[in-house]
Amino acid sequence: MGLESRWSAKVSTLSKGLAQKLQLACALIHDPALVVLDEPFSGLDPVNAETLREVVLEQRERGTTILFSTHDMGMAERMCDRVIMVHRGHKVLDGPVDGIKARHSSRRLNATFARAPSRFTGLPGVNAVHESGRELGLSLSETTGVNDVIQHLTSCGELRSVAVTQPSLHDIFLELAREEGGAFAPGEPKRSSSTTNEAAHV
Repeated sequence: MGLESRWSAKVSTLSKGLAQKLQLACALIHDPALVVLDEPFSGLDPVNAETLREVVLEQRERGTTILFSTHDMGMAERMCDRVIMVHRGHKVLDGPVDGIKARHSSRRLNATFARAPSRFTGLPGVNAVHESGRELGLSLSETTGVNDVIQHLTSCGELRSVAVTQPSLHDIFLELAREEGGAFAPGEPKRSSSTTNEAAHV
């Protein structure tokens, strides 16, 4: 854990990162079969976060079952074999990461225009619209026809390309949270210039 130089230090004098590393060491010292961690990477600098991540993955390779909670969907996607997503106290998703992403892969469209498109509005089944210059990212409901969306996109400007992409866990969680009655009105697309840091606000 890199704590050798602080061997004689009181725990109260350790920084947040060093204290979290010490707590993890104490949790693992008896080689438990199950480890439960609550937000283990919260507030850590990149170096300490990477150290803890490597230790956790090392334990997984040794056969330890690890259950941890996090608001960082990117971290969950990189580390977990299986995820359970909870929104407002209710489980909204449960399964292997690869399987979850595969089930939602046809519900994300990225469109590129010759120039910044006009406002995308008025199409049922589009749960979210992410605008970034000449590009639009659309999250679709399961029943929305891709061809109908593409036809609607042609009215927004000179369409150069459309690609079906696999969404991240972050995108999937936001979409499911809205479907379960999130902070946005039913049927109202969420607009943003970025998809980062939104999970903490769900």
